[in-house]
Amino acid sequence: MQVNNNSSMNFGALKIKPEAAEYLKEQSRSSIELITKIGEELKDTKIFNLVIGEKGKRIIESPYANKYHGDTFQLEKPNNQFLTGLAKWAGEDIGNAIKEGENYNICIDLLSKDAAIKEYAKLRTMYGIEKDAEIVKLLDQSAVRRMEKETQAKAEKKNVEEMVSNLMGKFGV
Repeated sequence: MQVNNNSSMNFGALKIKPEAAEYLKEQSRSSIELITKIGEELKDTKIFNLVIGEKGKRIIESPYANKYHGDTFQLEKPNNQFLTGLAKWAGEDIGNAIKEGENYNICIDLLSKDAAIKEYAKLRTMYGIEKDAEIVKLLDQSAVRRMEKETQAKAEKKNVEEMVSNLMGKFGV
């Protein structure tokens, strides 16, 4: 594993900042192998990233301003399709709404109560970077589904507008 001092190393959704190099050099071979494995597991995510920075500090982030400190997720036992809980905010301060380091409510839609309970049980057995990687996958899947749904709704609206235009062209007065 090599880290270029000028740019971040990137395995898809695992991003390693140059300032993490010293921390990584102090880690065991098995830790580096685990990070490499996680990088491979996250390579297909589209929105959320796991970032390793100085002194191994982990951040879960998306390009939409969502940033959470790694290893801070406190999840509640689900009673519906949503996995909810708190995480420490790692993004920019948003006025009086949220400041860096404060608890932030998270909600991950897993489509069914059974899926939410299963993931909750799985996450309770995980810790550290493995738990963060699993949360990245869940956040990413939920966000991708939401974006696909929005894209489908826009396409349907455009289709209806075209149908109305054609209708007006044929029968409008």
